[in-house]
Amino acid sequence: MNPDILRHLNTKQKESVTNYSGPAVILAGAGSGKTRVLVAKVIYLIKEKDISPASIVMMTFTNKAASEMKERINRQLGGMVKLGYVGTYHSFCVRVLRVFWEPAGLDKNFIIYDDDDQKTLIKQIIQEKKLFEKKTPGYFSYYISLAKNQMITPERFLESFKFHQAALVADVYYHYQKKLEKNKGVDFDDLLIKTVYLLQKNDDVLDYYHNKYRYFLVDEFQDTNYVQYLLTKLLAERSKNITVVGDFSQSIYSWRGADITNLKKFETDFKGTKTFYLEENYRSTQNRTRGSSLCS
Repeated sequence: MNPDILRHLNTKQKESVTNYSGPAVILAGAGSGKTRVLVAKVIYLIKEKDISPASIVMMTFTNKAASEMKERINRQLGGMVKLGYVGTYHSFCVRVLRVFWEPAGLDKNFIIYDDDDQKTLIKQIIQEKKLFEKKTPGYFSYYISLAKNQMITPERFLESFKFHQAALVADVYYHYQKKLEKNKGVDFDDLLIKTVYLLQKNDDVLDYYHNKYRYFLVDEFQDTNYVQYLLTKLLAERSKNITVVGDFSQSIYSWRGADITNLKKFETDFKGTKTFYLEENYRSTQNRTRGSSLCS
């Protein structure tokens, strides 16, 4: 084995990196070196286990995190290495739907509505229905997104949401979705939902991705919502070579449906999951070192 791959890792980190097959959970608090571990695991797969880079998928929650991962991997491998995919869930779904738009029930040139487009569309509905004194576009978009993240359709909205004015939100949600379809558009949440439905209903498409991708690494797993978890499960259910990393003491996306119970679902759905704990906080160590230097 090339000792450089593991040289800067502690014992727990090394164990999580060299466990290269089967499902694994890495519980990593802030400053515990999780990014270093994820990058090292990719390097280990490629250099030590001769895994094709094209079969490796890394899911992140921000484009910034994806860029950092790519940069570190390329720097350590001494050149440009193209993994199967490194990026956000939403970007992954765009890639899937641009290829399989027809079985997904989309127009070939479907339009992606960003947050501003979404609120503009809702504003039109508010004006048409004369709801000026009721609620803002942001109010409706929040609940629409919350519902979509749980794969709840407008027709089923009132089965799950019982708050004051839920009926009003359900009505706006219904007309919002109709306008999206008329405009050949999808919002960010639809990208996830339509990809999950595509894979659930089309075995040939699912087989294609099972054959294409064999190793999966998911960063910030505590921030996944229900739909993202379903997508992760669908993609990795055949190979079961999946590593998820998360700090379950906090979830910065709880406001938009992140479900920390996904960890329990993962351990149930992927039998034989191994769990690794990264408990050493390097940031605290560095801060204490700086503090000692200042006091000396």
